[in-house]
Amino acid sequence: YDALRDRVIFPIHDLQGRPVAFGGRVLAEGTPKYLNTRETSLFVKGRMLYALGDARDAVRETGEAVVVEGYMDALTCHQYGVTNAVASLGTALTLDQVLLLKRFTPRAVLVYDSDAAGIGAAERGLDVFDQAELPVRVVVLPGQSDPDAFLRREGAEAFRRACAAALPIFEYRLAAAQQRYDSKTVEGKVGIVNELGQLIISGSNPVRQGEYVRLLADRLGVREEAIRGQLGRLRRERPGGRGLPAELPPVPGVGARVLTERELLHLLVVNPAVRESLRGTIFPEAFIEPDHRELAAALLADGEEASEPGRLRERLRSATAVSLLSRLLMAEPHARDPVRAADACVRRIRGIDLEERIDGLMGALRDADRARDLKRIEELQGELQKLQAQKQGVGH
Repeated sequence: YDALRDRVIFPIHDLQGRPVAFGGRVLAEGTPKYLNTRETSLFVKGRMLYALGDARDAVRETGEAVVVEGYMDALTCHQYGVTNAVASLGTALTLDQVLLLKRFTPRAVLVYDSDAAGIGAAERGLDVFDQAELPVRVVVLPGQSDPDAFLRREGAEAFRRACAAALPIFEYRLAAAQQRYDSKTVEGKVGIVNELGQLIISGSNPVRQGEYVRLLADRLGVREEAIRGQLGRLRRERPGGRGLPAELPPVPGVGARVLTERELLHLLVVNPAVRESLRGTIFPEAFIEPDHRELAAALLADGEEASEPGRLRERLRSATAVSLLSRLLMAEPHARDPVRAADACVRRIRGIDLEERIDGLMGALRDADRARDLKRIEELQGELQKLQAQKQGVGH
């Protein structure tokens, strides 16, 4: 039997417009609804987006990509003039797909089916956008509509208005949580804070975290300090005690890298076992802040100076490094397993390093793509795959 029998066949093209695979949508009842030909060296569905080759010019011009779920959704969007639409090849969105999209646009709009399955797929996709740090908004179409049916029924202008009214990722999740909990009751507010708190503390951008806390406090009528206190509790309850101790206040405007360095330094200061376990594994050069690097050099050195606070201070030349050491010594230990928590910090620092290198490659890829330099694109894609493989290894 033909693998795609009784299905409408959709050619799948790469960015250069070359057909690399075929997809089939079932005509009558049957499962799966979408079926692709097998993966090859030219076609890995988790690394491609349907119609991106046709949509990329419009994506660049509008500065935004419309991400839908199925082939028909994408084709109908293009038919009705929404030419910046792409689809996820009938599979759950992957990090590789979103990183590919990030090469062409600074933001995206997610328009999935409004039934329970579509909403679930959209919420899972939001996590991937958050990992890739690609800003995304979510469209909630009225009724039980999918983009294909909505466009045919309401037209392109109504679809564009729906996209313009799309909710930012946090507001969408807040609205969804308010449907599950009664935000007028104390118990409902606690449930919403606990649910969204996991999203907030898992993020790596402190500016975005601060805005989420402010928005949550405003919507629920709760003081920001109360929400921050609950976030600290949630953070301490996570495996490995991930996050800065509540007694060590974060510095406004610093990034995830600096916060992770401070957490690691705190573990090095208060736990001799951590110093022994990391000596020879991480070096002072891994710390980007000068006072962090200076303190790390003293802590990771051989000898008694690394374990006795008075002698440790004598090795520090800058006042900022001495001040940091004093604050770290006063902060209460927070990790249940300090060695494991320190190892997690080291992995996060290495992961951030790899992310920065990946971002640099993404910029080079955008330049090569504009210049239509196919050889350079191929070289950069190879380097990018290696770095992404390294990043996956760091996470385990």
